[in-house]
Amino acid sequence: MGYRFIGEYTPHLYGPFYLYAKWQPRWSFKDSGTKFDARDQLGITYKQRNWKVTPFIERKAVEGYEYRQTVYGTHFEVKL
Repeated sequence: MGYRFIGEYTPHLYGPFYLYAKWQPRWSFKDSGTKFDARDQLGITYKQRNWKVTPFIERKAVEGYEYRQTVYGTHFEVKL
């Protein structure tokens, strides 16, 4: 069994640009005890009429918020 909390914040910056911040702490409960990890993302979203693109950096952590890994990625969304 596990639980995940997702908080997202996307305030308008200027023109078609928005800040993208996502906080994702996660807990799982197993026989060996409680495990914790987090995947937090920070990026900039560029929006147009029917599409948007968000390059971001993701910080992964386990056992508290101790740094473990950094991932770079891109979200791309099109409304049909």
